[in-house]
Amino acid sequence: MIEFPRRWRIYAFLSSEDKTVIQEWARDIKGDKDLLARLNLRLDLLERHGSDLPPNMLAGTSFRNVDKLRIFGRNQTWRIMLCKGPINPNFEFTLLYAAQEKDRKLIPRDAYHRADQNRLAIIENESRRKLHERIK
Repeated sequence: MIEFPRRWRIYAFLSSEDKTVIQEWARDIKGDKDLLARLNLRLDLLERHGSDLPPNMLAGTSFRNVDKLRIFGRNQTWRIMLCKGPINPNFEFTLLYAAQEKDRKLIPRDAYHRADQNRLAIIENESRRKLHERIK
């Protein structure tokens, strides 16, 4: 019997008016195609391999349930905050927040806290997220 690996589902937090945090981030970076391609590559790897990514791509944070996906652009470095689950941590991730990193500090400074608040909002109301749609 041939077994195919299970793919992880990628969701994104709905911030407002049916826009996800990633759609808003893409709008804010003004469609930087190179940066979007890097994000899509990271998310493809996450979907296929889950947490088993190459070193330094997915890292933990000081918040127990929030991790960060590292995205290096030409002139900027970004951290996409995410969590396993939170509804079913066995086969899904949820993108919670996007923050810029400058001089090893996040902008905004409370990015981890905001990501964790978004995670808690999803736990209270599952409709605060939807399946992530690839950004072109």
